[in-house]
Amino acid sequence: MTDKNDVRLLDAAGVRELCGDLDDLTVLEIIRVGATAADLETALAWLVNGEAGDGARPPLTGAAVRVLELLEAESATAEEP
Repeated sequence: MTDKNDVRLLDAAGVRELCGDLDDLTVLEIIRVGATAADLETALAWLVNGEAGDGARPPLTGAAVRVLELLEAESATAEEP
């Protein structure tokens, strides 16, 4: 897990290291948002736990909001037949 104060911007390798295999366009959009590793990990925590989270998730703010939207769209696309 990344330090919540990690303000280093992500590159494609960093995005894929945290998320695994994502569409190239999604990776590019996450980078364009200016997301940090902490933003991406926050968005991933929200994606995994959904609205029924246990309250242990970090707050969803700033770039993490847009990253979550991108990851949700990627997830929906991946689930389509």
